[in-house]
Amino acid sequence: MTTETTLTAPFNPTTGKGYSGSNVATLAGATAAAGWPTAEFAGYRQWQNAGRQVVEKGAVTLVRLVPIKDKKTGKVKLNADGTPKKRVTKLTVFNKALTLPADEAAALKAERDAAKEAAKLSQAA
Repeated sequence: MTTETTLTAPFNPTTGKGYSGSNVATLAGATAAAGWPTAEFAGYRQWQNAGRQVVEKGAVTLVRLVPIKDKKTGKVKLNADGTPKKRVTKLTVFNKALTLPADEAAALKAERDAAKEAAKLSQAA
């Protein structure tokens, strides 16, 4: 059986938004290197809220610039030229291929836990 993969620009299916800047290259590169069949990426809690559970390692760390807000007023601080002051933050995302629907993930966890317990019992004997 042959499976055909069509890649699109990296996007977050929980928000419907695409990624931008250098994060596009980072995610596209990670997708190609890992051979993931999709360019869908979201945060851990975003996948949980969408009914999926991250079950494999393979997170990708992104960098994003966020506006700096004044703690008292909540207004965005501005540079001398009037542009918003920004700070760098990190964001960890997971490809959809690293997730399973929550019920399947729970069954997989139960299987893994049972295998670990069996291994402990066989070592003790």
